[in-house]
Amino acid sequence: QKSSTLTAIETDMESNKRSLKDLLGGDLQCTENMKSICQHHDTLYPGENLIDLRPNSNYLKKLPFKILEPYFKALDDKIENLIPSNVHKFLTEFFQQDLTGEEWHIKIDDLRCSDQNDWLMVSIIRILRRTLPPFYIRKTPLKLFCPPMSTSMSLLVYMEGSKPNANDDKEISDASKISHNLRTIFINIIKYNIKCRRRFPKTLAVFGGQSFRLRIHLQFLDYCEGKFCLNEVDNANLPRDFTEMADFVFFYECVIKWALLARKVKESFEESRAEKRPSRLSYINSLNVADILENGC
Repeated sequence: QKSSTLTAIETDMESNKRSLKDLLGGDLQCTENMKSICQHHDTLYPGENLIDLRPNSNYLKKLPFKILEPYFKALDDKIENLIPSNVHKFLTEFFQQDLTGEEWHIKIDDLRCSDQNDWLMVSIIRILRRTLPPFYIRKTPLKLFCPPMSTSMSLLVYMEGSKPNANDDKEISDASKISHNLRTIFINIIKYNIKCRRRFPKTLAVFGGQSFRLRIHLQFLDYCEGKFCLNEVDNANLPRDFTEMADFVFFYECVIKWALLARKVKESFEESRAEKRPSRLSYINSLNVADILENGC
């Protein structure tokens, strides 16, 4: 009885996986390298549809170097280039200044962007002015900054945090919760788009964040070849005071990269809503997939 029940569950999981893969196959394209990662994952973890590609994951440590190298290169090309050289230069020079706490307070208050046409720099100045003064006044570890988001944007994000004295079990529990909830959010987005008879965006991902003790890890989850893929955008120390100035550069760059990736996905959603609706036949077929996904994936 137990064996037949397990077989039925595995059959349902495979059916859900195929349905979602068929539905998204034409819209979300995977690189050959990601296909190799998915195939390799199938050999080690048959039946599992979540690939954990975060740096400390057991699976990443088992990947052959010939597969791992192009994955990291593609990730670097996608993420590291999001920070323009002028932004990195500004952050580095700004946080290299040798100032007292009160002088920092004045410096932050006087921050202005000289080029109002540079929307990214304008946004960064706004972020610094908004997040650094409370940190200075309270003299407590800087909390993870989450950029202001519209309702549609906030639906793409899930975060977990902990106190500086949290135990190791909290880190493991939060990491598991994040991966589970990101997958749920992704599936819910698919179901919502189907029921609204909207085309899927060309770029689809959801974003997670975890702060544990004095470190943040920012991630995104996308989809490839029937697998949900959890990738790390970056991680950084949470600065404790103004003596740890070097950490501020990497902390803010970490958050900026994560926010810019989320912005691209939001823009992709907006572009998809400007497209013509899918055919009625496609709509009916997609509704059938939505019904299957209601049972979980």
